[in-house]
Amino acid sequence: MSWNFNINVKVTDEFLQDVLTCAAEGGIGYWCEDYDVKRRKDLSVYEIIEMKDDDGDYFEQGAMVDLKLLVNGIRSILDGTVSVNESILDDIRKGVMDGDAGDIDAERADCCVQAALFGEIVFG
Repeated sequence: MSWNFNINVKVTDEFLQDVLTCAAEGGIGYWCEDYDVKRRKDLSVYEIIEMKDDDGDYFEQGAMVDLKLLVNGIRSILDGTVSVNESILDDIRKGVMDGDAGDIDAERADCCVQAALFGEIVFG
């Protein structure tokens, strides 16, 4: 027999900005050919805007990911709505539980952004 636990964990804006910065600076570049970012004074990203994919299948007008949408993407990975491999899930879960975005590399940050935008992992 197994049991499920739903645990509420608070993460900071800084954590989310670090994940978004990682995605913008390395994670999404292989599928998102053009985008711009909005940064805070400390250079952390708080919005990825005017995103356009390589072939134009997903964004004709451009898309945007902010911290709120990123939370929804991370949540959908953690609750199993969006399927990722076990090691990616484990690292994202550990990062969230520890409040340490350092556990979420560019590949994992990319998954969080794709989950936020598409409700699934489309690329990679």
